[in-house]
Amino acid sequence: CNPPWVPYKPQVISDLAVYDNQNNDNHDNDNTTSMLSQFLSRAPKHLSQHGYIWLIMSDLAEIIGLRRKHELDELFATNRLEVVDIISSSKPIGNMKKMNNRNDPLYVGRSKETTKLYVLKHKSAS
Repeated sequence: CNPPWVPYKPQVISDLAVYDNQNNDNHDNDNTTSMLSQFLSRAPKHLSQHGYIWLIMSDLAEIIGLRRKHELDELFATNRLEVVDIISSSKPIGNMKKMNNRNDPLYVGRSKETTKLYVLKHKSAS
């Protein structure tokens, strides 16, 4: 799954491929809850007793001010997910040409970006 990663309210239908709606007022309506929130709330129900969730996330949205710094930790806690391990990489994952383009408006953010693999398990699992 490669969900939309930019936390912002889509304005037109094509924006849904890029923007992840952050209007979390109505958790029963899939169109108004962020994809990340939905995933983290639903994934534990599909795990076996000793199953794990592997979540790869970049901190670029935090760096450029589109996601709060501890929002992931809050989502983990809300959904009773325990972080078993975190593997971090500051090496670029993606289009190197774009990442090295100093004219790209996201260049400064990308130069500071870290990608992390979170290994999670449901807290009720033993």
